[in-house]
Amino acid sequence: MRLAANIGALGLMQAISYAVPLVAMPYLVRTVSPEGFGALIFAQALVRYFCMLAEYGFPLSAPSEIAVAALQRDRLVELASQILGAKLILAAASLALLLTAVAAVPRLREDWALHAAAGLGILAVGVSPAWLLQGMERMYVLAAAGIGGQIASLALLVVLVEDPGDLVLASAILASPGLFAAALGWPVLARQLGGRALWPNFCGLRTILGRGWPLFTSSMGIQIYVNSNVFVVGMMVGPAAAGIYGAAERLARALAAAFYPLVNALYPRVSRLAAHEPARARLLLIKASRPALGAAVTAGVLMCAFSEQMVALLFDNKMQKTASILCILSPVPALIVASQFLGVLVLIPFGWRSQFARVTLQAAVVGLAVIFPAVMLADVYGAAGAHVIVEAYVVVAMVWVLRAHGWWRVMRR
Repeated sequence: MRLAANIGALGLMQAISYAVPLVAMPYLVRTVSPEGFGALIFAQALVRYFCMLAEYGFPLSAPSEIAVAALQRDRLVELASQILGAKLILAAASLALLLTAVAAVPRLREDWALHAAAGLGILAVGVSPAWLLQGMERMYVLAAAGIGGQIASLALLVVLVEDPGDLVLASAILASPGLFAAALGWPVLARQLGGRALWPNFCGLRTILGRGWPLFTSSMGIQIYVNSNVFVVGMMVGPAAAGIYGAAERLARALAAAFYPLVNALYPRVSRLAAHEPARARLLLIKASRPALGAAVTAGVLMCAFSEQMVALLFDNKMQKTASILCILSPVPALIVASQFLGVLVLIPFGWRSQFARVTLQAAVVGLAVIFPAVMLADVYGAAGAHVIVEAYVVVAMVWVLRAHGWWRVMRR
């Protein structure tokens, strides 16, 4: 019952988290222009590189460790304090690096205020309590905080952003949902921890960072191959093209994100079962993965079939290319769901973190090798094709790792 309730809570939060951007995208295209929307997408893509350092793989490593320590209150408080201290230090360093890069690169310095406003997203990563709430399986608190943050940001966007002159304000508002969510989530969480906290120490921070290193490298690989397409299109073709491609990519990822609540709710449960009852973990994964993959394939087919209607409904005639890009990206939802199950729910809980990191870093190299010639040859369509190639590589490489370790044979029994 608790697992079902967690999936339901995260499902509602995920629906709101992607419904809000789907409302915000056409609103921004019309108010700040397609070029302005592309500039916003480009700024967010740039900031995501620096968010990698602030996250440091904690979205994957921290919930698993918290779940194991959840029944030991003293250990839980100590672990949570160390992780939070590490996140705050990394967020401050990441923000400083972003501002330095913006000041040093002329192309970025032209829109320094836009990029600085988007940098609020780095602070949101640093103060986010999502890792602790997920590990403690307090998904209803996580969902309430996330939904509140999304609704508050959408309200500010609609009320305050009226024309292209509000582009910097729009950038700050788009980066703010995580800050709102943290303000709502931490007071509740503090009460559940008894109001206790410990000052992080150097040895504890070093241990936390050391354990998280393999997942940091994997997260870095993921962000590079996920984030680079919009950034490269923006640098090589321009902000308008970045907006056209970015809109299609976000719609495709929104369909895949519908399955994230299932993965996020299963992750702490599978982590515990993998440590103590691996056979039950495998049965749970088999039961959950088959309908999820079938639904993801169906979603991709429908996305292509109704791409023109979706674009006509959401955007104006300057975004018509988005429909064709959506068709190219139609395999992406199923590929992402497959890689989430294979990576997050199998490789990590069953102790193959270094293999997971290796696959994602390889995917980052493949993505960087493919994206530049693809964009030069076929513009935004080439970027879409490159995205599909990289996502397919991730799935194939993870299957290869599992087969090499004999785990795949067990799954087929």
